Amino acid sequence: MNKIFNQISSLKIDDFNSYKDDILKLDSNEDIVYLTTIRVFESSNINHKRRFFLLKKILSISKKYKLNFCIAHNLTVSIKVSKELGQVKSIIEDSHKAINSWSKVLSHKLGINGLIFSYVDLALIYLDNKLFLLSLKYLDKANSLLSECSSPYNPYKKLYVAYAMLYDSMGEEKKSKKYYSQVIKKAKFEDDLMTIIPITINMSYMLLKNKKNLNNIDKNVLDALKISNDLNDNIYRPHIYQLLGQIYLKQKKFTNSKKNFKLSLNLFNQLNAQKMLPGILFNISKVYFKQNKKSIGKKYLFDSLDKCENLDNHLLYIEILEKICSIYKDKKLYHKKLISALKKQSNNNLKTYALINKESIKQLSIEYDLQLKKQIDLALKAGLESKKREKVSKTLRKVSEKEFLSKLITLLSLNNNNNFKLIQLCKERLNKTKGWNIFMKLFNEINPDFTGYIINKCSYITETELRVCNLIKMGFSTVEISEILAITNRGVEQHRYRIKKKLKLKGDLTIFLRSL
Repeated sequence: MNKIFNQISSLKIDDFNSYKDDILKLDSNEDIVYLTTIRVFESSNINHKRRFFLLKKILSISKKYKLNFCIAHNLTVSIKVSKELGQVKSIIEDSHKAINSWSKVLSHKLGINGLIFSYVDLALIYLDNKLFLLSLKYLDKANSLLSECSSPYNPYKKLYVAYAMLYDSMGEEKKSKKYYSQVIKKAKFEDDLMTIIPITINMSYMLLKNKKNLNNIDKNVLDALKISNDLNDNIYRPHIYQLLGQIYLKQKKFTNSKKNFKLSLNLFNQLNAQKMLPGILFNISKVYFKQNKKSIGKKYLFDSLDKCENLDNHLLYIEILEKICSIYKDKKLYHKKLISALKKQSNNNLKTYALINKESIKQLSIEYDLQLKKQIDLALKAGLESKKREKVSKTLRKVSEKEFLSKLITLLSLNNNNNFKLIQLCKERLNKTKGWNIFMKLFNEINPDFTGYIINKCSYITETELRVCNLIKMGFSTVEISEILAITNRGVEQHRYRIKKKLKLKGDLTIFLRSL
């Protein structure tokens, strides 16, 4: 205990002396590291960059002493800090690591809770990348474990908020409001004021986006600000000021808008939340342009460009450059920057999706191994009769499919344009009857009700049309489907048209299939 205490002391953690005595009273290494992690994560006197650095150091200590619960917990809270720092790669990798780490400590009183939080974190990552089906999949996984959680650390509120955000992104406002309302009701019942703040922020953004009840939004957000002030909260307050700035901008109350944007800017600066700064500076410039104060507006506009250039927020960077180009139509430098940024964003999207696919395939491989082990264990316990032996033997032979997964992982891990190779590999496997059978088995394991639903809904659907449905469900684009099935893009579109007609579907086919 003295060793681990000394190692933590050597990290020179801000505010360490304020809880040093509390740590000395603890009986185990696990409790010492757990409490330290919480204090570092919750401290209002540590900026995000410093916070992330300290959490990584604490993670190293946890690994050294094999504190598996602390490893899982550290990865979970680190994800939140990574988001603030805009570290996309770290978020994706740590989310999958957290899921695997929590799976190893399910016997711990907080093991199930932690696994649920990790599923939700991963779902939100997929949501950020508009991968609604995958997001829903992991939210449903989290929901299936909810009844096993221990109070008072039940994560249902975070889960319901995530469901609300997903349905909002999918344009299903009623479902979204239903989940938000449930969480607010429960939070008020439990006197959990800190939960009410982020929910109010999320709901307000949803209503603001749809330009509904701006006056009501104003009142609700001001109530959230009062709660934040009463609780001496520094985490959500800058977000509230930012939201108020946007509300007042919509209401054309420019003085109030500027005031709140600048309050938000100052607080985010104190937290060293660099990724938030360019967006706020850009919004301030919009206010000045609305007031016809162009010289000041340009100053803030270029400040936002300067802050954004070294961050990963390419969409905002592009938006800022588009504004600059609209002002300076004759300055080729900014037009070149805009073209370059658009290309970079396109490449970045490919890399992000490749990374997501890589981690998803790794997770699929892990899940596949676990399912295989369960099948073998069940067969062994049952007595391994001759037919059962044969069944187990066939199951074992499926391990060869891991070679296919490994090839996919290798291709996806490359930064080069390898989509063609990936498609060819899929084509080789899927265009063969055996390959399609393997694909369908894996597909049906992940989506057990999908194929049956489509066939029941449309009994006269062709084999090719069913394959198109399955590939759309898996997230393949029209171009990719055409390559896999060895048909033209027009051929895919014709199949899509026939499928939509047979399903008597009025809305978008892709959204419908991926929502099932």
